[in-house]
Amino acid sequence: MEAKAELRRAIAERLKKLSIREREVESQILVRELKKMLGDIPQTIALYSAYLDEPGLHSLITDLLKQKNVICLPKIEANHLVMHRIRSGDDVHRNPVTNIPEPIE
Repeated sequence: MEAKAELRRAIAERLKKLSIREREVESQILVRELKKMLGDIPQTIALYSAYLDEPGLHSLITDLLKQKNVICLPKIEANHLVMHRIRSGDDVHRNPVTNIPEPIE
């Protein structure tokens, strides 16, 4: 577990040094590579909505929904992580307490 914690620290340090534009470019590269990996066959995919300095996946989610994939995002309910299907970007909002993007019921 120490190796994982060290990797997270290294990534966090690298991210702190990036400008907003550089973060956008990095997110676009990540989205492009994920699309290649996922291919064109519709499937069920669990993702997350970006929080703070995490890579932005909004364009990936939008594209995957257009391709008729089933997209599920996490939400904390009664101290449990529950996955919810979304059908559009309108199905996501920022939790007013945590400010974390999550599915609307």
